[in-house]
Amino acid sequence: MTSLFNGMASLASDILGGVVTVVPAVGASFTVQAIFREDPIEVLDGDGGGMLQMVPTLSAPKAVAALLSIGDEVQPDGARRFQIVNGQPNGSPADDAERVFELEEVFS
Repeated sequence: MTSLFNGMASLASDILGGVVTVVPAVGASFTVQAIFREDPIEVLDGDGGGMLQMVPTLSAPKAVAALLSIGDEVQPDGARRFQIVNGQPNGSPADDAERVFELEEVFS
């Protein structure tokens, strides 16, 4: 059954996402394709129930999410900066299931 969902996170990121610059705590910056959202979104909690996420988020497929860490900064629009404060899977059984990262805007 999971094979039905394989590749969907990457496809969604390619279609709905954009280029995001990642500035890691250590190392050189790089770009990834991911979905940045500032509007509230519903995500699955650990028990499979829905919860409303009220903070800016960055959704990325598993391969991209593996490159991101708590404390890294992201620049979705090339100007504003956000720091990754949390990350959680979205509950999909797909091999490339996306991970949703909570962000906090950096002012300085």
